[in-house]
Amino acid sequence: MTYQTRTTPPQSQASLYGSGPGLAGRATGNSVLEQLLARKDVWRGTVTAGQNEVLDSGYGSLNSCLQGGGWPLGSLIDLSQANNGHGEWQLFGPTLARLSHQAGLIVLVNPPAQPYGPGLAQLGINYQAIKVVRTRQRQALLSALVDTLQAQCCLAVLAWEGRFNWRYAELRKLQLAASQSQCLSVCLRQDRSGRVQSPAPLRLRSQLSGQGLQVQLLKQRGQFRPQVCTLPLPSLWAPEHAELLHTEANAASAQQGAGEQALAKVLAFNTGPKASQPRQGRPGGE
Repeated sequence: MTYQTRTTPPQSQASLYGSGPGLAGRATGNSVLEQLLARKDVWRGTVTAGQNEVLDSGYGSLNSCLQGGGWPLGSLIDLSQANNGHGEWQLFGPTLARLSHQAGLIVLVNPPAQPYGPGLAQLGINYQAIKVVRTRQRQALLSALVDTLQAQCCLAVLAWEGRFNWRYAELRKLQLAASQSQCLSVCLRQDRSGRVQSPAPLRLRSQLSGQGLQVQLLKQRGQFRPQVCTLPLPSLWAPEHAELLHTEANAASAQQGAGEQALAKVLAFNTGPKASQPRQGRPGGE
């Protein structure tokens, strides 16, 4: 048996794995690894700065909890709720209001009701920037979402899960599509039994209460335990939110028309002919 004698000194560990802390340094001569580390959906341990651009949420207390100080762009945001109307417009309203006055579109995919212009206007949102996409077929919905997320003309995409109860593989496709975009990407899902976990880098849960809108940050990169942030209710919305909570608490005895009116006030949606004409000072009409 013969042995080959080493003629060159062994490479140091730093030259094999790159300089810097762990994998944060780029590996020289390994183009595949460099491409992987350049992906926006790859989290390199404690390295959190500079991964994504962010948008100001409009709430200082929430910005202090969000990684990077705002809503991440090019990354899927998963918001879970007990039911539609538990604060999505209050939560994203300030950001959408600023985006709606820029060149581009805000796309709502399968919203629970038709957007209501006067309600959006009171939130400061230019309703002319709003486009609605509706589909009843599961595969068509997924294809429309992927195409919309990858469209360069979109500033924000909000998609409601509705009755489809998205699977993990479908959510993963949405996350990959969002990572290839530069828009605000939000999927809104209901808390229900059998709901799958989400691969979204940022997962939230919102719930209306008498104290305000409770936002629980369930998961984000660099976060080791859930955080809770309570956003105050807008002064004009407080009576309507109180009525909505009262309606939900007494849903068994409340009339359906009253529930639809309360929902319209919070969602900035027009729920149909049963809703009365809006009065000045009310966000969604009575």
